[in-house]
Amino acid sequence: MVRRARDGDPGCERVLADAAGRAGQVVAGIVTVVDPQLVVVGGELAQAGDVVVGALRDSVRRHALPHRFAAADVVAGSLGTRAELVGALELARTETDVVEGVAR
Repeated sequence: MVRRARDGDPGCERVLADAAGRAGQVVAGIVTVVDPQLVVVGGELAQAGDVVVGALRDSVRRHALPHRFAAADVVAGSLGTRAELVGALELARTETDVVEGVAR
């Protein structure tokens, strides 16, 4: 569906934009409570570009409560479909008691 939306299929674009709008409502709640500076959309959804990221950004801005600080920016991640894997590996690397220099 993402590939077809990137290729300009209006139906696929609409489905992804609608889903991103709904997801943006949930993300807006998180942004209101946590107040992050940045929300990164990763994986395959980031590859959909502005169809997803733009709709998510608009929805977050529309539904998040205003803060004293700057609003969170919503951007596409740069790791592509490897985002989950790279994040999991980094988490394992930083949060485990594995001794440096042990076989990797």
